[in-house]
Amino acid sequence: MKRAFDLCLTGFALVAGVIPLTLIALVVKLTSRGPVLYWSDRIGRDNRIFRMPKFRTMRVDTPEVASHLLDDPDRWLTPIGNLLRRTSLDEFPQLWNIVRGDMSLVGPRPALHNQHDLIALRTFHGVHRLLPGLTGWAQINGRDETSIAEKVALDTHYLHNRSFRFDIEILVRTFLQVILRKGTSVPDGLRGVAEQAVPAEAFLSSAAVWFEQGALEKALADCDRAIRLDPGNAVAHNSRSTFLAAQSEHAAGH
Repeated sequence: MKRAFDLCLTGFALVAGVIPLTLIALVVKLTSRGPVLYWSDRIGRDNRIFRMPKFRTMRVDTPEVASHLLDDPDRWLTPIGNLLRRTSLDEFPQLWNIVRGDMSLVGPRPALHNQHDLIALRTFHGVHRLLPGLTGWAQINGRDETSIAEKVALDTHYLHNRSFRFDIEILVRTFLQVILRKGTSVPDGLRGVAEQAVPAEAFLSSAAVWFEQGALEKALADCDRAIRLDPGNAVAHNSRSTFLAAQSEHAAGH
């Protein structure tokens, strides 16, 4: 039923949105150098990689990391990038992924292939078994303002409470937030902590899907990846700054 609903609503959106989407593509092309679409490697169901498009909102020389790891995200935006992001119009090309079966209308937002902290925690909590979504419970309860721990708490809530009725509620609330440009906040009781540890085997089992074995150690040592592998645990940090602080504290203790 979920798949049939996805295809019906996506087909309607594609037909109704032909003219607006064409205009957006034209404006993106005319206002900044580079392609209209930005394709990125994303993590899908069971931690498989797929290619996901967005209308490009950032300059072509932007580092390929999550926005919260950029020193000053706003300076990388194109002239209309902020508008596209605030209205979520940059997400519409992902309807193609829904048609292909890589995504659903509702589910956890697909992680970037190098967001190992988020991937590790989702794998530990079983969220990786879900198809990623165009929108989701975490999207309407904080979006990018939430920490990694908060996102996974919200994703886990959706995992254990998902239903067709819940999906409709999320879609309606997403629509209202976009139209009303209403801000979002994290519900009480889901505030995250500076870091969260998961069993190392949970992280390593998911990492093995997209890393060659020889590249795993290098990736774990990269500060931008925000992961530290301790004996028995993979410790996921919510930002690069907390990772660096923890590394300094760890080094001082030895």
